Amino acid sequence: MNFHIFLSTKRINKQNLVPVYAKITIDGKVYERSSGVYISPQYWNKEFKRVKNGVAGSVEANQKINEFETKLTQLKENNSSISEIDKAMTIESQSSKPILTLLDVIEEYISRQSKLIDLPDGISYETYKTYTYKQKNVKNYLAEIKKLDLPIANFGYSEAEKFKLYCFANKFGSAYINRHIKFLRTIMRFAHYEHKVEQSNFMLMKLKEPAAKPITYLTELELEKIQKHVFLSSLLQKAADLFLLQCFTGMAYCDVITLSDNNIEKHGKSEFIAYNRRKTSVKGLLPLLPQVKIILKRYDGKAPVLCNQLFNRVLKEIAAVCEIHKHITTHIGRKTFACMLVSKGASMEATTKMLAKTNIQETSKIYAEVQWQRLLNEMPSFG
Repeated sequence: MNFHIFLSTKRINKQNLVPVYAKITIDGKVYERSSGVYISPQYWNKEFKRVKNGVAGSVEANQKINEFETKLTQLKENNSSISEIDKAMTIESQSSKPILTLLDVIEEYISRQSKLIDLPDGISYETYKTYTYKQKNVKNYLAEIKKLDLPIANFGYSEAEKFKLYCFANKFGSAYINRHIKFLRTIMRFAHYEHKVEQSNFMLMKLKEPAAKPITYLTELELEKIQKHVFLSSLLQKAADLFLLQCFTGMAYCDVITLSDNNIEKHGKSEFIAYNRRKTSVKGLLPLLPQVKIILKRYDGKAPVLCNQLFNRVLKEIAAVCEIHKHITTHIGRKTFACMLVSKGASMEATTKMLAKTNIQETSKIYAEVQWQRLLNEMPSFG
């Protein structure tokens, strides 16, 4: 019996990883058996037939390959048959516990969450997409530090701090970074409950919320500028109308692009817009304003549709053309509607319901901001 260790590049898996195999020759017959180790081909050292040093999990992987090679050497000395080798390897694999990695647990968590999309008490597709974005950023971080993955048991407070530094270096905002850290904390808790991973200090880590930024919204004068402007480009006009629909309904981007005459309900002599917010599945009910009716009629009873990325890009052009010196995004329309409601005297409870929000505390921030701006405007008249 003879054998040698090699990387079986013909057996690539969905994660683009390949297994480490042994080619075993017994009485002229060739057999191939797996070590159970999977790696990226770029991290394989052909000369030493081991994973290159410095790669995440290289110590554990090389230890497993060493044990695999030692076992085969013992079987060679005993002149074992292939059936005896398979039996020994089966017993060995049953007694060894696979190393649980960070990316494995993230993949498992996201896979489970994907089955809850649009179910009662489940998640929205938009929430699912945020999980995949965070997963991508974690992979980018691992690539930055030249690691394929990390054993989940090794991910603690210090590793979370390194990830935060990576995020700051890539100019992620504080709130955006916090959402990533919360996501990783959720992953660790999931691993703790599902895979009995020991509780680490990171799971109990409390995050310092970034200082709240002033709420950006458009004034009635700025809204009027967009309404009255005649856009020469049909693309700009479509984007302006879509944004105005947000400003006069408070609907999020994913909801407003589905708005149509079918959402209009009559209650007595008044007309209302009724819809289920995708993010929270909460029903929103708000008065149908004349501005909304005009825009829907312009597009045959349906809201104009633009992809989110293009929409945000065109909004910058609209702000420049209309001489509005604010950073306008799709979410500013929703905030503008909320601020208009509060400034007109709507209660926090009513505003929360019309925005189809689940948390009145978010509305209270808008309420406080509008009241503060009102106070600043009225200050010159004091005394």
